[in-house]
Amino acid sequence: MLKPQLLKLLSNLPNTQKVQQRKAFLMFIGFDQLASKIDLEGDNFSFFAGLIEVLTLEGQASLLEFIDNLIESPWSGLDSGERLKSLRSRIAELEAGQWRREFFGEVDNGHSLQHPPQNIPRSGTAKFVGRSKELETLHNYLQRPGVDVTIVGMGGVGKTELAIQYAQQYWQEFYPGGVCWLRARASNVGAQIVEFVQLYMGLSAPQTLMGLKLDQQVKWCWQNWQPPRLPILVVIDDVTDYEGIQPYLPPANLRFKVLITTRIRWLVQSFVELYLDILHESAAIDLLKTFLGTERLEQEFLIAKELCNWLGYLPLGLDLVGRYLQRKRDLLLEDLLNQRLEKERLDQQSLQKPKPDMTAQLGMEETFKLTWQELDTQAQQLGCLLSLFTLAPIPWSLVELCFPDQDLKNLEDIRDDSLFNLNLLQRTGKNTYQLHQVVREFLKGQLEQSDWANNFICL
Repeated sequence: MLKPQLLKLLSNLPNTQKVQQRKAFLMFIGFDQLASKIDLEGDNFSFFAGLIEVLTLEGQASLLEFIDNLIESPWSGLDSGERLKSLRSRIAELEAGQWRREFFGEVDNGHSLQHPPQNIPRSGTAKFVGRSKELETLHNYLQRPGVDVTIVGMGGVGKTELAIQYAQQYWQEFYPGGVCWLRARASNVGAQIVEFVQLYMGLSAPQTLMGLKLDQQVKWCWQNWQPPRLPILVVIDDVTDYEGIQPYLPPANLRFKVLITTRIRWLVQSFVELYLDILHESAAIDLLKTFLGTERLEQEFLIAKELCNWLGYLPLGLDLVGRYLQRKRDLLLEDLLNQRLEKERLDQQSLQKPKPDMTAQLGMEETFKLTWQELDTQAQQLGCLLSLFTLAPIPWSLVELCFPDQDLKNLEDIRDDSLFNLNLLQRTGKNTYQLHQVVREFLKGQLEQSDWANNFICL
């Protein structure tokens, strides 16, 4: 293709490595008005890739005028000048259909890809309930110019499912350029992007880029995304390290919208944060009814409400237990709650490994272990101590009494930067905090497996 050839040639031009040189270059050849439309701060490849993109959007005539001015300037040099002349002749001979194919990736009949690329996962929920307001809010955020969003919440609250539902319901109308779904925990995000472009667009980076770093190959992918010019939704699921994905994010322009799901509060200050809370009781009952049926639910309605409360109104817990009860047709809800869950707690069979068709890939305990592993020893100890308090708002002054030798500011930092930041601890009022009931059960289990209990002198 001619576009990669032109990019390779321009990227090797001398004296365009600094911002001042690039501004002087644009001014000298009469295109200084483009300085505000492209990235002058990046490397030479990024600079010229952005420049070609802008010129391409302006049309074939603009690109030819740019090449003509460059050929006549001393910036190209003799060797580059001759190669530019050859490329210029080939570009000038392109008919409309050929121009679209070479520079926009469109087929000869002038139509873009008939099936925009998307790899949205299948929804694994039996019924999507209680999130209509959040779904609408998320869409309103993403339709604002220049706004990207993080969905934040504790493990098991349904962040991934909300992102799936949004992508499925809105992509064809609002993101005709496609949806690129990336799994932050699965493998390198940059490698996933390159693979997506290869599998879903049939594009491969030119051989000249193969020796470059992965982030440069990813930049090429964003710049050559097909179909061109149309809005694209990029979803990065379950992010735990922003620095690990930052080099691979799409360019900041109106075409790309980025949606991140994460357990970490304030992961990206430049993104709008949508906090996802537990379900309301009515929505939790509605989800449970999907598995039990109306008749069975009504026979033990009060117990069903207690069961939802025991599960903390978490979609993951309700989904796991609902499927378990669906298989155990003769099991009374009361027996499950009082004889199994109350005795076996999170080790109960119904809360273990999910079914393959579920959105969640982990059971309740394994879900919280992911967050537990991100805590240092001090944060783990503090979490275990909090699990010994009654399931109620905890005045922080009581916690401080349990650590008479601990620096209070350090204790506060552990609380805020670890437990609260990772959504293991909720703030219920000024200097008052509380554990979610399922988190409390998990932390109590971790405490029982440790020898820390003897260290807590106040309880």
